[in-house]
Amino acid sequence: MNVWGARNLRLKNTIILLLSLCIIFYSVLLYRVVTFNSKPLPKISDAIIVLGHSIDEKNNPSGFLAKRLQTALYLYENGYANKIIVSGGQGPKDNIPVAEPMANYLISNGVPKEDIYLEKGAGDTYENFKYSKTIAQSGGIKSVIIVTDDFHMFRSALICNEFFDQYSTYMSQSKFSFNKLFAYLKEPFSLIKFYAVLRAGSPAIIATGPVLGGKGG
Repeated sequence: MNVWGARNLRLKNTIILLLSLCIIFYSVLLYRVVTFNSKPLPKISDAIIVLGHSIDEKNNPSGFLAKRLQTALYLYENGYANKIIVSGGQGPKDNIPVAEPMANYLISNGVPKEDIYLEKGAGDTYENFKYSKTIAQSGGIKSVIIVTDDFHMFRSALICNEFFDQYSTYMSQSKFSFNKLFAYLKEPFSLIKFYAVLRAGSPAIIATGPVLGGKGG
């Protein structure tokens, strides 16, 4: 084998090794997302934080978001919290902040307006919690229940752990679909972005997962 042949072989092996490591790392992240389990029931808390998702062209909650709101309504009606924070800003395709139709949905289903806080500035999950924390502080809210989909809960709990000492989780139950499968498959990339771009915490926590119940136990 000549020199060029040996170099090409080393390059090929290096590329294969790097691709293999990337696949392993992605698989570990996907495994953490898929196997993350909330406790069967959340703790009684001061408020529920409902994380926003998409709205349709008529500004109504659609798909995943409708299920999240139904879940929050169930928790509210069963006394798990007496306040609800709806969190969602205005995306590039939205006519209004997502938090507004979220609040309207809850009000139309019997939740008093005074029990709802609107967080209308968030553009991503990190901002959902960052801005909700400001609302929580002004409202004397110390403990929260996170409501979002199963594919989104691992990352949500990781981020919530940055802002709240006392929290529990409760997943909305949406049916399995292509959209849900796609959401699962892209979630590891969102985790990578969270740590690589936002640098909000140590990647080591991916191995152990968030502390359910919060840092305060």
